Amino acid sequence: MNERELIESLSDKLDINKTDIGRVIHGFIDVIKEEIYNNNNIKIRNFGTFFVKILKASSYINPKTKEKIIKSERKAFKFKPSKEIFIELNKK
Repeated sequence: MNERELIESLSDKLDINKTDIGRVIHGFIDVIKEEIYNNNNIKIRNFGTFFVKILKASSYINPKTKEKIIKSERKAFKFKPSKEIFIELNKK
């Protein structure tokens, strides 16, 4: 499902016009981005948690060139689904 299909589906389900649904979705995404950029978690009950994980610095060797490559510490955006999502998924 792409963004347009999501907007259409929500519009049909909630009987709200597509323009308003689009604004809500974009606002939702903007709030998540702001909170993630500020290193805050977003927990949505019965859905899941959006969070930032710090990946430690690491090094490895390129097998072709035998060159040692060092990756510095970095942040990764993660989503952990709630238990309810897994329960519903396995019921179907």
